[in-house]
Amino acid sequence: MFNMGPLFYLVIGLIAGGFIAGVVVLLVRRESNGGVSSELVKRLEIVDRSLRDEFSRNREEAGAAAKNQREELTKSLDNVGCRSPFGAITRGQREATRQDARDRR
Repeated sequence: MFNMGPLFYLVIGLIAGGFIAGVVVLLVRRESNGGVSSELVKRLEIVDRSLRDEFSRNREEAGAAAKNQREELTKSLDNVGCRSPFGAITRGQREATRQDARDRR
């Protein structure tokens, strides 16, 4: 089978020691790069602010466009004369409702 002599333990020890040293080096590097992460945070805040401004402007423009479309539609319906029959229908319905209420008394 496999002979587990001192040489085998020495190789395993060296591999484990190298692994532990690598982990320690990575942890130390990660802590010393605090400047990089703070720079990244600053840049992300700038991007966040600009995205919020862009969304706000987009909402305002969409609201203004919708208002303009409603005004154009209202003017078009007034020119065609379609709005007055709707008003007449609701007045007629109100009068019919009042008449029904009087008849029930």
